Amino acid sequence: KQSQWTTTLPIAVSGKVAQIRPSKDRSIVSVASGIPGVGGQVTLLSVTPGGVELLRVIEGHRDTLYTAVVSPDNQTVATGGYDRIVRLWSIESGKLIREFTGHNGAIYDLDFDGSGTVLASASADETIKIWRVDSGQRLDTLGQGEAEQLRVRFLATQIPNSVDIIATGADRRIRQWRLPSLDQPSVSPLLQSIFAHESTIHQLALSNYQRQACTGAQDGTIKIWDTQTWELIADMPTSKSLLTSMGWNADGSAVYWS
Repeated sequence: KQSQWTTTLPIAVSGKVAQIRPSKDRSIVSVASGIPGVGGQVTLLSVTPGGVELLRVIEGHRDTLYTAVVSPDNQTVATGGYDRIVRLWSIESGKLIREFTGHNGAIYDLDFDGSGTVLASASADETIKIWRVDSGQRLDTLGQGEAEQLRVRFLATQIPNSVDIIATGADRRIRQWRLPSLDQPSVSPLLQSIFAHESTIHQLALSNYQRQACTGAQDGTIKIWDTQTWELIADMPTSKSLLTSMGWNADGSAVYWS
């Protein structure tokens, strides 16, 4: 279903908005924005039944931000953008906690695993990197991408101390890896590599229980997949405009895009 509603908030956002993303419990929304060559900004909004209020604004990158994601415990927010550095901030104080460096291209997307132990980053350098949040240690670099990687998400497994990673990008594929350890550097085997769209896949959203994934491409095509088998569940109506956001409702019964 294409979203038909809009809302206007009396909150100033610096530059062009690149990503709007709710926290895991949907109580905080992060807005990544910025001005090229000037700086980036993440605007954090508190969402309650009574309305939406400004929680905090954090500035600190040398260029525009493309992504910002709140940790599962709502205590920190990770940001990334054109300057190739991932930064972790305290939401309460707005202070920088640590930096994660090593990418050779812009950071387009970030995601925490469900426990908040590790962080994944998707980059223009065609890689996905996995970081230990509490130390900044890089656990693995997933280098099978053949073009810019634009979206990355964690997928829970039934294996203790292990998670899967899903990524999409300009190479038009969905890839899935298994991170065998959340504690130590390791080699993550590639489990799936699926040619999914005819153009760049720049939107990826998992349902609340992670049983389905929705992907959106720059040609307007939208598809829903079974995350256990990666069989195509449905081809949705093609969007006539460029997709700017995508998500599922709380019970996973409907997907929305705009």
